[in-house]
Amino acid sequence: MDSSCNHPLCAYRKAHGLTRPALAGQIGCAMRSLARWEQGETRPRMELAVRTSKVTGLSLDALFGATIGNVGE
Repeated sequence: MDSSCNHPLCAYRKAHGLTRPALAGQIGCAMRSLARWEQGETRPRMELAVRTSKVTGLSLDALFGATIGNVGE
């Protein structure tokens, strides 16, 4: 596993002592999906992005920037 933690979601998870499976369970997504979001490989669909924001208390912009739903395109 990559030891770097550049994504705000990864930083949140580590700061709160959560494993990927634990946070994925709170969000209601697959652990692999969470890992891909943290690594910037994929983005969640809007429903999961909103749920992630509610669980973490971080804004959508802080979590995923203007990439959700192709904002601005």
